[in-house]
Amino acid sequence: MRLVKSIAAQFARYGTVGVSNTLISAACYAAMLALGASAVASATLAFAVGSANGFLWNRRWTFAGSGAASPVRYVAVQALGLVATDLLIALLDPGLGHALAWVVTTGLVTLVTFAANRRFAFPSTVGSQAVLRAR
Repeated sequence: MRLVKSIAAQFARYGTVGVSNTLISAACYAAMLALGASAVASATLAFAVGSANGFLWNRRWTFAGSGAASPVRYVAVQALGLVATDLLIALLDPGLGHALAWVVTTGLVTLVTFAANRRFAFPSTVGSQAVLRAR
């Protein structure tokens, strides 16, 4: 039960950071589109800006105490998320339009990058689960 509460609290913090990332990314995406950038270029920059914000807050707050934050692994996970974002935007934008394509893409990529970051960029949070199970 303690583990479930811990993961739930961590997920709530991740969600809060995610909301801030989404707001920052959405503003960047809209601004870039307004400046005439393509949807993919706009999504790329928006994703990068949101990722930088996410690493700072996830390291300081969401996964605080993990002691094993790996910026290199975080960048690798975010790079895979960026590729997924660009591919999904390129596939979905023509049929769904900018806004809906971005919402669908953001939701899917967020779920995948949470799992990957938890496992690879902040690995001791996964190891701490095994410790708690053993108690």
